[in-house]
Amino acid sequence: KTSCGRSVMQKQGKVGGRRWGFELHKVERKEPSHPHVPPPFGFTTTAGERSGSGGPRTRGPSKALLKKKAWELAYSPAKSILMTLVMAWMTGSGVNIFNIMIALITVGNALRAILGTRSAFTRFEELKTELILPYLIYIGLHGVTLAIGAYKCYNLGLLPNDADFAMAVPVKQSAEWSGGGSVL
Repeated sequence: KTSCGRSVMQKQGKVGGRRWGFELHKVERKEPSHPHVPPPFGFTTTAGERSGSGGPRTRGPSKALLKKKAWELAYSPAKSILMTLVMAWMTGSGVNIFNIMIALITVGNALRAILGTRSAFTRFEELKTELILPYLIYIGLHGVTLAIGAYKCYNLGLLPNDADFAMAVPVKQSAEWSGGGSVL
């Protein structure tokens, strides 16, 4: 360093004080050194150039991509079914706050997802009639999760079963009567 605090590199005119520094706006475009080698797939020489259609670039995703994403969304509840089954099995059948909480959260999340089906598919609204089957699959898979939660609630005794209505069942009168012994 010199007495005034500047480095020798800056005095020699190096870019930013770095030995290998360069400025990109001064780089000139060269012709390829191997003209027989094609450019990589998707490579363009200018930002506006497009390979393929040659037309102007359209905004937004294509219809095929939207349809693919709609089907991905329709099958997304299937990923959580196995986890829900394992959680229902691992918690057991004892009635405690943890089991009740797991069962009610399973039922609540499934109902919330079924009721929010339209809002889940809002980004695909330009497909209109092509969304009927993805809607049904989405609702059906959440229905499976709802059934798992309802079965868990039934096993915990949170849903009514036959024993809850035993007093309403009339006592059946026997068709035969037998007696024995001596009469006094």
